[in-house]
Amino acid sequence: MLQMEGSDVFLSAFAMLKQFDFFNDLANWFVPFYKENKVVQDSLEGIRSDFDVDSFINGLEKSVFLCNSDKYSFCLNVNRMPALQKSMMMQLFNMELNAMNEMSNEDEVLNRSASDRAIFTQYFQDLYRFYKLYPLRNEFNDVFTNQLDLHNSILYKLTVNNEEFLKHIAEFHFSKDHFNEALDIFLILDKGADKPELWQKLAYCYQKLENFNKAVEYYLRASLIETPNLWTLKKIAFCYRKLRNFQGALDYYKKAELIAPEDLQIQTSLGHTSLDLKEYETALKYYFKVEYLAPENYKVHRPIAWCCFILGRFEQAAGYFEQIVQKGGNQHDYMNLGHVQWCLKNKEAAMESYRNSIRKSSYKMEWFEQVFSDDGKILSSFGIDIEDLSLMLDYLSFSMAPEWPAN
Repeated sequence: MLQMEGSDVFLSAFAMLKQFDFFNDLANWFVPFYKENKVVQDSLEGIRSDFDVDSFINGLEKSVFLCNSDKYSFCLNVNRMPALQKSMMMQLFNMELNAMNEMSNEDEVLNRSASDRAIFTQYFQDLYRFYKLYPLRNEFNDVFTNQLDLHNSILYKLTVNNEEFLKHIAEFHFSKDHFNEALDIFLILDKGADKPELWQKLAYCYQKLENFNKAVEYYLRASLIETPNLWTLKKIAFCYRKLRNFQGALDYYKKAELIAPEDLQIQTSLGHTSLDLKEYETALKYYFKVEYLAPENYKVHRPIAWCCFILGRFEQAAGYFEQIVQKGGNQHDYMNLGHVQWCLKNKEAAMESYRNSIRKSSYKMEWFEQVFSDDGKILSSFGIDIEDLSLMLDYLSFSMAPEWPAN
């Protein structure tokens, strides 16, 4: 698919085949491939008689999947191979070539501009190889390091300067995730009449560029013209959450829920946003719904366990944290399990969980002390003395000493 779209998928394969003397001549980087070329004829001498060399060269010449430079590279490389290996390579490559040319012919039947597109693509690939692989390439200004802003070029303004064509350039950038370039053009097109579809794309560009204020502005502008669909509602809610406007995010996730009440992503996001608002009972309601609808989704156990812990449901929290660590929990999971066990008066089990947390963190004691201290207020609210927190840290540091890495 990448090849059919014109992507350069052969650069790495042929990069090492540009060391031949042929490429020391600057002009040869741009010579169109043609079967009468003496370099081609000399390179393919010695092929066994039962192989149709002329047919192979004709197929190579017509191929649109290799640029001219790579075609010469292939022929020059074949010339250096032993006779038997040369024949085998030619036969294998010929089979691939026939298959690719067949695809190309089908494409040309469906799209008469395919031939022109192939010529343009091959030229740019030849040009790219010159600027990236030519031995004296540093003597030239590499045009491919410049910003791809064709719409701002003098040539474009003199020859095209057409809004419809500008849309195509913007859509190309947008489809390839070139959001800076797409945004620049979409802003130029944003004039005159209401354009909700354009505003949605502008918003998405801003979102991907992490300018969430602007993203929300354009999403909301689009929603004033058209009834917001599920996609737009979820994007607005996502941006609000990134902006830490948790109530705004919750409101829009609820609007999305009305459209898709069984959407697990929306239910999970409602849980996360409620958790952000410290509405733990509400968050649990959404998390339990996700667990019910998708019992195989073990990731939801982590926020369920945390909410149960904060609400003082220690037995329930311990059950969930035990399931998490059994499936390969991280250092945070072991620390939280330790918190729950301590609140359940199981101090020995808590110590072992804390030790496992330190081990999982690759013995980063500073990290452990920082997070443990941050959670100290929660533990204190459940009746654990502040002095005991300090004693626990001292004990862990002492008991883990024999395990510290040598450095």
